[in-house]
Amino acid sequence: MTGLVASRTCGDCTVCCTVLPIDADGFAKSSGVTCGHCVSAGCAIHPDRPTPCRAFDCGWLQLPMLDDAWRPDRSGILIMADDDIPARYTERPGIKLLLVGERRTSLTLPVLGYVAGLIDGGMPTFIAVPGPPGCFFAKAFLNDRLTAAVARRDGGEILRTLHALLDILEAGDFEPVPTGSFSPG
Repeated sequence: MTGLVASRTCGDCTVCCTVLPIDADGFAKSSGVTCGHCVSAGCAIHPDRPTPCRAFDCGWLQLPMLDDAWRPDRSGILIMADDDIPARYTERPGIKLLLVGERRTSLTLPVLGYVAGLIDGGMPTFIAVPGPPGCFFAKAFLNDRLTAAVARRDGGEILRTLHALLDILEAGDFEPVPTGSFSPG
């Protein structure tokens, strides 16, 4: 992804403060558990936050084409870089859309259009769901599954495929995050 969009700040969005695991700088927090430093206005220790928190910027903070509706607490989607991609896509990093909100409100026409645009442009694209507290996200690679539907501009098929993948991901086994790792990607 790119640098930060100058006019954007986290504001009172604290999605990453709940979904991401942290185990660094003498501070540990499980994925799916709200950080003890998270307050209604954001991070209470923002100037002194742990290194992994400093290093993480969500896609909304980095991608200028996403408007304010894409902020994770508004869209229900936390966009992140993902470097665990198939070998044939190694020329660029992947993008993961982690669904943190309700499907009905998160899978909107702008989201479907964005996913279609990413796939049409050859960007390695994933959809993911958070696991139970203390577990990694479950994710699915979308390009191979959606390329034909995107080429046909078949929004109904794109939506059906995403729902079917989300059903599988949500019902699957979630791998526990080992102590001593921070892996937002």
